Amino acid sequence: CELMSTSEPNKYFTGEELFKAFVNTSFHGTSGLVDIDPETGTRKPQSAVFSLTNFVDDEDASPSLEFPQKVRFRGEQTYYLHSGKWAAIKNYTYNDGTHNRPPDLQAADVNRHIIS
Repeated sequence: CELMSTSEPNKYFTGEELFKAFVNTSFHGTSGLVDIDPETGTRKPQSAVFSLTNFVDDEDASPSLEFPQKVRFRGEQTYYLHSGKWAAIKNYTYNDGTHNRPPDLQAADVNRHIIS
């Protein structure tokens, strides 16, 4: 770690020194290059790859003799995020079996004058 190489032996560093060293670093992780945004302290989206996997009923799976009512699922990659942008691979299937996104939930009505 750069911070340890610049500090004196047996000297402790502060949380602020550690944070400054962290946000000014890049390293290779299991998902590739990890580049930190010094303004936010989070990973820059350009250095991240994320995917959205949809688990759907695997209709091709043969039923087990021991568990004939058992349902099997298979994962289907539907979207991935690369360089800060989402790209579609295939349509996401929702619980009702359609590709239509359900409506958002209404905002919760919060009454801060109730003690619970």
